Amino acid sequence: MSVERSKPRLMIVGSAPLFPCGPFGSPYSPSYTNRFIDSSDLVVRFNNVKNADTPGVGTRTDLLVVCNIGSVGERYATSRKVDHPLAQQVEEILFVMREGDDYHTPPSTEPSAVNRDNDITLTQRIIDFQAWNDKQISYLSPELRYEIYNRLNNATPSRVVPSTGLLGIEQLLHDDRFANYEKFIIGFDFEGWHGHAFDIEKQICNGHIQKGTLQRVPEMRRRFDWIEWLQYKNLRSLVSHQIRLLKANRRKNR
Repeated sequence: MSVERSKPRLMIVGSAPLFPCGPFGSPYSPSYTNRFIDSSDLVVRFNNVKNADTPGVGTRTDLLVVCNIGSVGERYATSRKVDHPLAQQVEEILFVMREGDDYHTPPSTEPSAVNRDNDITLTQRIIDFQAWNDKQISYLSPELRYEIYNRLNNATPSRVVPSTGLLGIEQLLHDDRFANYEKFIIGFDFEGWHGHAFDIEKQICNGHIQKGTLQRVPEMRRRFDWIEWLQYKNLRSLVSHQIRLLKANRRKNR
């Protein structure tokens, strides 16, 4: 996608599939989103890039936002390798919390060796286990983390924690390095673990979009793509055929 741009483009790619129901009915096609993502100046993804093998997510990653908190962080330090090729090429790892911080303590407090959310050795153990010692390491602003945590918990009766996605988005919007970038978002369905307030997180992101500080990927000027249509049709036919065979076998075995 060779388009002249007045500003550099930062592409924030969430971990949800971009085409959960196939390309038809979507304002995009996989080839379009691939080009849009890969032609951006900076591509950001999250954790172990769960949607890496799904259509249309592009082939580049420059910055990876990683959860280094609690049981999720512990898995990244001991058993969950971030080894997909999409995540291997990153230049910078952004951790969502400094060593020794927690969600509940004001950022002016000195980091503690023991707290409720983050073992002070956890981040280095993640770096060692993932072989990230050659990567640039950065951290979410403690002031921003504390502000987001309080904002979410003031809006809900039960204790919640921000998702890695929301923390990464907020940091990128506030990072002076990217002040001149146009920031686009795709791949967020705001669904998942009950400990995140996804309905409120969605409202926060929609607020950024309404203000213009964050943008959705623009809809393509859709022309009918025969190759994509045939691929999708063949896939549906194959699935339907397998279902018919399964039903026939069940009837035989009755």
